[in-house]
Amino acid sequence: MNIKSIEEALSIIEESASIHAKTMETGDYKVGNKHFARKMKALVYVYKQGHLADLEKYLTNEDIGIRSFAAWALLPIMEERSKDVLQEIAGNDTYRITAFNAEMTLKLWGDGEIIFPYQEGWHW
Repeated sequence: MNIKSIEEALSIIEESASIHAKTMETGDYKVGNKHFARKMKALVYVYKQGHLADLEKYLTNEDIGIRSFAAWALLPIMEERSKDVLQEIAGNDTYRITAFNAEMTLKLWGDGEIIFPYQEGWHW
């Protein structure tokens, strides 16, 4: 995948974050893994271009997959806002696996155990 612009990267993040979240619910891991990799590669591109803050618009997205991914990705630069979004998601049982993931993200963030794909130590 050769991303050519911020707009393309954001579009990939939006599409793949939504699909990845849905596949976690349905158990379609083959499709989910593909979209996990796509959204991470797009996130690295966005980060390297200095546009990580462009994900802020997704913190209010109706799609829980997009909203939760944006909150996770923005933790390093918008910690309080991201934590608020993740706490809202974690507190809503209708979000099922995404709520659990938000809860675990908050715990791991608090423990200093989250590594982002643009940092040393990240494993695909």
